[in-house]
Amino acid sequence: MKKFLILLAAMIMACTCLTGCFGPAIVVDDDYEVNLDIPYDVEGSITVGISSVYTERGLINALIEEYNQVYPNVEVTVKEVPDPYNNTLVRYWQSEPYEPGIMPDILLSNSLDMHVLIESGILLNLQKYIDESEAADLLDTGAFLPQYWKMGQEGFDGDQYLLPRSADRVLTHINETRFNEVFAGYSEDELPFTPIPGTYVPANGWTWQEFLNTCKIIRDWYDKNGRSEQFLLDSSFDWEAVYNPVFRSFGAELIGENGEVLIDTPEVEEALNFMYDCIEKRYVAPMGGTVQAGFDVGQGCMIFSSAHADRFYTELNDQGYEYNVTSFPLITGDLETSYIGTGVGGYGMSSLSRNKDLAWTFLRFMLTADGQNALARGGMATLPIRADMSDPSTNVWGQELEEAGINMEAYAYGTERCVVTDFFIRSGEPLVYADLQEAVGTLVNNCLSGTRNAIQGQMASIQMIMEEDIAHPEV
Repeated sequence: MKKFLILLAAMIMACTCLTGCFGPAIVVDDDYEVNLDIPYDVEGSITVGISSVYTERGLINALIEEYNQVYPNVEVTVKEVPDPYNNTLVRYWQSEPYEPGIMPDILLSNSLDMHVLIESGILLNLQKYIDESEAADLLDTGAFLPQYWKMGQEGFDGDQYLLPRSADRVLTHINETRFNEVFAGYSEDELPFTPIPGTYVPANGWTWQEFLNTCKIIRDWYDKNGRSEQFLLDSSFDWEAVYNPVFRSFGAELIGENGEVLIDTPEVEEALNFMYDCIEKRYVAPMGGTVQAGFDVGQGCMIFSSAHADRFYTELNDQGYEYNVTSFPLITGDLETSYIGTGVGGYGMSSLSRNKDLAWTFLRFMLTADGQNALARGGMATLPIRADMSDPSTNVWGQELEEAGINMEAYAYGTERCVVTDFFIRSGEPLVYADLQEAVGTLVNNCLSGTRNAIQGQMASIQMIMEEDIAHPEV
């Protein structure tokens, strides 16, 4: 990852130097003019750049179809940006003066990767469009879930560069068939959790202790039924959206307000031991190995994931298993002091777009109820960014699965405790954000693999990342 970020910085610097000698310089102007008076019959074309993630094309195609009901004469082309996505965008950004149109007008990104694109000048500062649209009563930022809206802002509290298309968060996805097998015959009083009425599925708000009690019963059942080699949960403990809420719930800061590395602390050790307990008890496979619980193939009982519900619903149903979902377990046992991992995906605008006003009509439409419903029809079975669309029983994103008996309310549970992984921004260097997240992920992976002296070694690695000036590498 670090090699990519150094390469990114070096490419940007090289681009700045070379264009002065061999061609037009790249000029990024945040003081652009805004025209919101775009008639519905306007003619024009815009391009949307997406990654190769297979689900994204379905979402964006559904959104385009709905957008063209309002702007029928605008041609919207989808361009799949080859992997690695950010690297390719840098190349497009460099090439745009010589190959006009190679850079899409609208760009897919997320709450982590956007920072590198902001720093490089690739993403346009959208604040002027937002402010003028609000003044013209064309947009109301108060309509969006505030915890998620800010995840599209520079440093999570500055100007808006990314418009979140959904409010993604980690949940506990469940193989209901397995739960029905294990807990068959249990009365409601005998269950280790409070169930959703009429099911053996834990209700939203179950605690980590209830989760552990549940795992113990399932582990014993597996061992007695010839499945002693199988694990119960695909935990993704080394994924920031899972380890961050654990650290936060134990009061671990990781990186202090002044950039100091706070890894070797009692809070971090307690959080790591908390996760390691699941491995010692054989609920979770050791980190770093190829063996996992196998939730997606019907072997495991649970997975911590932010995936859209319809993904696992379809996968498990195709294999003959029933699926359900519930909230991420409350780590401290109390919603007020427990955190839930989250992030956003969304779209921004290229700073080099020649069709900014038209691109803005598309981005703004994405935030409307019609736009959010279109994304849902394209497969976005997760909480929309709009606060007024949180009820799954009355909105497209959750209605069909809710009627099928899936606990879609889990996506809206505890939204106020959903937190982005923000410790890395205290470094003040966007080009090291991904490196810091990767380093902490490596720390977790090593510690949960039994390398108990990993903290000291990884502290040195994280300290080195914090101290190196990779924004201006020696070349």
